[in-house]
Amino acid sequence: MSTEPSDVIIRKARPEDYDDLMEMGDVYGGKDYLICHYHSYFDDPAIYPLVAEIDGKAVGYYMNHIIDNGRTLIKRAGRVHPKYRGKGTFHLLSEALDKYRKEFFPGVGYEVFGTTNRADRAAKEFKDKGFVELIRKRILNMTVRLNELQGLDNQVPTVTKMTYDDIRLLFANDEAVNRLIPQRVLFNWFLGYRIVESNIKYIHDDNAFVLASTSSTSSQPVPVEDQHLHNFTPEAINQIDILSCAHKHVGVLGLSYQIDIYTADGFDKSMIKAHLIKHYNDFSNSTKEDGVTMVSFNSNVNEELVIASLKELGIVDFIPGMESHKIFYERKL
Repeated sequence: MSTEPSDVIIRKARPEDYDDLMEMGDVYGGKDYLICHYHSYFDDPAIYPLVAEIDGKAVGYYMNHIIDNGRTLIKRAGRVHPKYRGKGTFHLLSEALDKYRKEFFPGVGYEVFGTTNRADRAAKEFKDKGFVELIRKRILNMTVRLNELQGLDNQVPTVTKMTYDDIRLLFANDEAVNRLIPQRVLFNWFLGYRIVESNIKYIHDDNAFVLASTSSTSSQPVPVEDQHLHNFTPEAINQIDILSCAHKHVGVLGLSYQIDIYTADGFDKSMIKAHLIKHYNDFSNSTKEDGVTMVSFNSNVNEELVIASLKELGIVDFIPGMESHKIFYERKL
C-alpha cells in the first residue's frame, strides 16, 4: 500500500481515536503509558495531542507538553502504525506540533526529551539539531513477582513520604537542591522537570510520590499544627540526603513501577534498601498481579548496592533486551 503525505490529515486527537491508536500495541517494551493515560491528557491544558489520519483511521500520534512555567516543550508519546512508517507521517506530526508551539507558546525557550542508550547511534543527529546531553542515568529493568517479594514487613520509619508543601520547601532551598539534584532537573520516568513549583503536580499525585530520608538523628519534629501540611521542618529539609520518586501506571506487562533515586554525597548507603522497602510495599498494595519495575539512580550510587538490595526483597530477574541507561537531552529554541 502506497500512501503519500498528501493523503494524511493531521488533526487534534479525539477520545474516540483511542481504539485505532491502541491497535499499534505497546511501543515502549511493556511500559507504554499512553494505554492508561490517553484520556486524561484531554483534561490538561498544557498538553496538545495530534493524530495522523488516513482513510478515516488514526494511524499516528504525537503530543506537545509545555512544562516549567511555560519555559519548556516536551514532545511525547510519538508513534506511527508500522504499515505507514517511512512515508513522512511522523515528520508531518512533528511539524504541526512545532507550528502550534510557535503560534500559541512563543515564549517557550527550550525543547527537551528523554531517551535511552538505544538511541546513542543517533547522537550526532541530535547534536546537529542543537540538542545537548545533560543527564545520563543507569536504569535497571526487572520483573516483580508478588509471591516472591520478601522483607517488606521491616519497619522503616526514617523514610517519609513528602507532602506537596514539603516538596515546595525543598524546591525553595537551593542548598538542598544543589546537593541532591545538581543539574536542577528531576529526570523521572523519562521526563525532565526543572525545580519550579508548577512541576510538583507531576511528581505528587495519585500515581506519583516522593520519599525522603536524612542521615541525621537530630531533626526537629514537625509542630502539631503543621502536621497536616508538612512531614519535614525547614531544618530537616536541609538534612535530606536521599530522595526517591515513584511513578506507576498499568501496561501490558502489569503494573509498571518507576523509581528514580537521587543522593547527596556521603549519603547513608543502608537507606537505599529502606527506600526500596517503602516503594515495593506500595507496589504490592497497588496491584494483585505481577509487574515490572525500573530503578534509576545517580552515578554516585553503587549499582551492586542497588542490585543486592533488590535481591534481598525478592526482585532478581532482569528483563532481557532492555535499555541500560536513560538520557536527557535539551536544546535552546
